[in-house]
Order: sequence, then C-alpha cells, then structure tokens
Amino acid sequence: MTDDLHVAAVTAHRPHEIVEPLTLATESVTVVDIDPTGFLARNLKAVRQTLRATDDPGPDVVLSDCRGFLGFLVAAVCVLRGVPFVFRFKGNHWRGLANMYQPERGDGVATMVRYYLTYALDEAIYAAACGYVVVSEELKEVVVERTGCRPEQVRVVHVPLVPDRDDGSAAAARERFGIDEETVLLTVTNLKYRGKYEGVRTVVRGMESVLAAHEDAAYVVAGGGSYLDDVRRAVDAVADPAVRDRIYVVGFVDDVADLYALADAFVYVSHIDGYPRAVLEAQQSALPAVVNAAHGMVEQVEDGENGLVLEEATPDAVARRVTELLARDDRVRMGENARERVRTENDPAAIGDQLVAAMTGIMKHK
Repeated sequence: MTDDLHVAAVTAHRPHEIVEPLTLATESVTVVDIDPTGFLARNLKAVRQTLRATDDPGPDVVLSDCRGFLGFLVAAVCVLRGVPFVFRFKGNHWRGLANMYQPERGDGVATMVRYYLTYALDEAIYAAACGYVVVSEELKEVVVERTGCRPEQVRVVHVPLVPDRDDGSAAAARERFGIDEETVLLTVTNLKYRGKYEGVRTVVRGMESVLAAHEDAAYVVAGGGSYLDDVRRAVDAVADPAVRDRIYVVGFVDDVADLYALADAFVYVSHIDGYPRAVLEAQQSALPAVVNAAHGMVEQVEDGENGLVLEEATPDAVARRVTELLARDDRVRMGENARERVRTENDPAAIGDQLVAAMTGIMKHK
C-alpha cells in the first residue's frame, strides 16, 4: 500500500472495478460512486460530489470511467479546478457507439441525434484527459490511434475479479432451465451489441456439428438485449431438431453463478469487447474457455494452457476447437490453470497497485 498519490475515483458503472482495488492500494483515495439512474438527479450529484472531491487541496489526479453528459460534467469540473484527469476505457467506445445508431435497423432521427451528441461529448472527455487507463493491449493501440496521444500516456490495467462471488449450484441451474444433458457448453454475453450477437450466431452454427457428434451435450446461451430474438431465430434455423432441442437460449439471468457451476466449458466469440468480464468470471469458476483471438481475449486465454484460441472466428473453427477441448484429458487441469491465473493476475490488490502505478506514470508524461 502507498500513500504517495491522492486519487479521486469517479464511477457510475461497476464501481468494484476501481473502488476496491484503489482502496487496497492507497490510503489516499476519495470515491465518488454515482447512481446511474435518474438523469437530472444523477448529473446534479455528479457535479456536487466531484466539486467536493476536488476541493482544495484536492487530489493529485481524478480517475473517471463516466461517459456521455455525466462524464462531460466530471471532466469539466476537473478542467475548471485544474486537477489532472485520467479516463478509464473499459472497451472500444467508438465501436460501441457504432452499435447505437443503425439506420438499417430502423433507427430514426432521435437516435441519430443521440448518437452524434454522445459522440461529441465523449470526444470532449477524451480531449480533456491527460492520459488513459485501458483494460487490454489491443485497446491501447486503438486509443493511441483514435486520440493521437503518445503511447506512454496510455497504461494497461486489467479488470479485477469480483470478490466473494457465490460458487453457484449446478443442480439449481438444471432445475431452473430444464437442462438434462451431461456435458454443458456455455456462453454468457450482452446481446445489446450486434458484435456480440454475431459472435453467438457463429458459435450456434459451429455447435451444430459438435452437438450432432455428442448426443449428451448441450449448449446454453445466457444474456439479454435487443438481439435476443435474433439469437433465437438463429437457433430455430438449425436443421436437425435433435440438435436444436439441445441449444438453450435462456435470456437475461440475474445471477449466472449457477450456470457457471453447471458448465464444463465456456465458449465466447465476440467482435466488440475490451477485456470480457464474462471470460474472467468463467475462468474464476475453473472453466476452460474457447475464444476468438481478439479484444483482449488473447491476454486472458493462453492456447493449450487455460483454454483454446480460435485460428479464425468461423463456425468451422468453433466446431474444431470445441471438439478438441471435449476430447482432451487435461480439460479439468486447464480450468484449474484458468482459475489460478486470474486469482493472481486479476487479484483486486494487484490491480490496485497497477492502477496507482499507471496514474503515476501518466502524471510524469502529461
């Protein structure tokens, strides 16, 4: 623990990702945890609490992951107070914004205006920052390219584990979702994003041959969002009813611990991510993961050690590598390797030390 750097952390989403790590790492941390609900109340609270957190003598640096109008207000307070401001990227926000407005989906003028306004506000936030913390090496390359900053202004700090997470009950998952098959392959995702839906669609197609060859195996997709019905249509398009009946699309699940306890392996293909928390949670549950080689996942999965990495994100590649994983005698060992690795690399105390070191380094190069 260090008391050299006084940090004010402002967050409105998954506060445990920065609050607990920083609290463990430094004695000088001020937390501004903003309730994301209620537009007016939320923004007034953001201004009031950020002003209070930056009162003289103020912190050495403010770390924020807030975007849009809320994030703009936080950045504006920092600029007015003359306090250095570091922004934390949890994913590729530019790609995420592209998901917001899609005319081919029938999005109208109101959505278009919201898209351009959010884009402008986010760009103003990035311009106000003296540096950036990102969750993966790939995301660092994106941020350097999009912001035009120097590489030393961007520091990589991975996502911490969720502390004291429930181990879950496989029996409870079987009873709740009616899953009887012995072997269960699992995907947990956020179907709000087209890039994640497209990944699930690829896995569904790859699973056709896997499930046809393994009659006592099932594939489960958990996640809600605007593309949930598209996933269900992709499953309905599976020709073999014996395979189709063993693909369970369960929608949003408020507590996925039971599903992780039930699963034998995790399969995750995505075209929009930073450092997927779903993969991290699966590894915390000792599941080997099959992932595509993108978006920080190659920093989470070492091929052959704690999972398998797809050569390309295609149905054939999914089928080939999932089949390989199911045939491996060391599958359990790979899952244990995954759990031990995240317990070390994603330990909140270690992440806190890395956050402090990252901001210290950024301050030296601002």
